[in-house]
Amino acid sequence: MGCNSCGCGGSCGCGNNWWWIIILILVWLWLTGGNATSRNLQTILDSDCYTVARLACFCDNAYADAMGDRAALCTAEGVLYRDGSGRRWLDPTKPETLRYITDLAEECARLGFDEVLLDWFLYPTSGDQTALELPADRTAVLKDFAQALEKQLPEGTVLSVVLRETPTADNGLTPELLTACFDRVYVMPEADASALPASYDAATRVVAMTAYAPDSGSYLVTQ
Repeated sequence: MGCNSCGCGGSCGCGNNWWWIIILILVWLWLTGGNATSRNLQTILDSDCYTVARLACFCDNAYADAMGDRAALCTAEGVLYRDGSGRRWLDPTKPETLRYITDLAEECARLGFDEVLLDWFLYPTSGDQTALELPADRTAVLKDFAQALEKQLPEGTVLSVVLRETPTADNGLTPELLTACFDRVYVMPEADASALPASYDAATRVVAMTAYAPDSGSYLVTQ
C-alpha cells in the first residue's frame, strides 16, 4: 500500500513507504489489555507505520464517576451532568481534567505515537443544561486547554481533533479555534467543516471520517 492509496492525501509524510498505515487505538487497550496487548502495540510503534492515538476527552463516564466534582461537569449542587444520551462529561475548566487528559496524551507520545487525535473535544449541547453554569466563552476555555496540553507534548508530535458537530460557539469548537490549535481536523459525517477558512489547506489538514473511501482527498475509513 503506497502513499497514494493510503488515504492520507500525501499529508502524513510517509513518502514511498509500502507498509504505511494509520492505527487508531483506544487508550484503554494498552492500559488494561495486559502484556500481550502491550507487546503487540509496541511492535506496531517500533515499525515504519505512522501511528495515531485517538483519545476520548470530555465525554468520559468512568472518569466522571470516579472523580465526581473534582473533574466532572456538575450542576451548582454538585450533581453530575448527563447529556441527552445519559453520558457524563468532564469539565474542561477543572485542573484535574487537564491533568488527566495531558497525562494520557503525554503517555501516547512517550510510547512513540506520531499523532494524538482528541475526540469528544467539545462542550455538550444536549440534555438539560439549565442547572449548569457554563462559561460564557467556551471557545476560550477549549483554546487554553489545547494550548496547555500541546506545551507538554514532545516537539514534533502532531495534535489533531475530531469534529463531531458543526462548529459553533455553543460547543466551543469555532473555526478559529480549529485552525489555531490543531494540525488536522478529522470530520465525522454529521459535521460540516465548510466554515473552515480557505487558508486551512483541506487537502492536507482535513480528514473525512467515512465508511467508504472517497474518490479523492484525505480520509479515514471507520466502521
